[in-house]
Amino acid sequence: MAKIMISIDDELLEKVNSYADRNYTTRSGAITSFVRNGLMQDDITKALSLLAFCTQKIAEDKEISPETKKELEHITMLYEIMSNKAG
Repeated sequence: MAKIMISIDDELLEKVNSYADRNYTTRSGAITSFVRNGLMQDDITKALSLLAFCTQKIAEDKEISPETKKELEHITMLYEIMSNKAG
């Protein structure tokens, strides 16, 4: 396991320490969890983006029912929400 040094705002560090205390983990454990979750969120967002693009393309190239088209719009909306691009 690698050891690294980072600079972090004092107020943010207090929040990290508080989170670690409440969740019975170490500061390193909390930061590792945050980074892992952030990277996972990024992967999910990219996957949803690709899914939205592909399904939209299928909808344009093939005959799709209005219900399916609406489902595709929901998938796109989910992607936008997850990537903070909505509204």
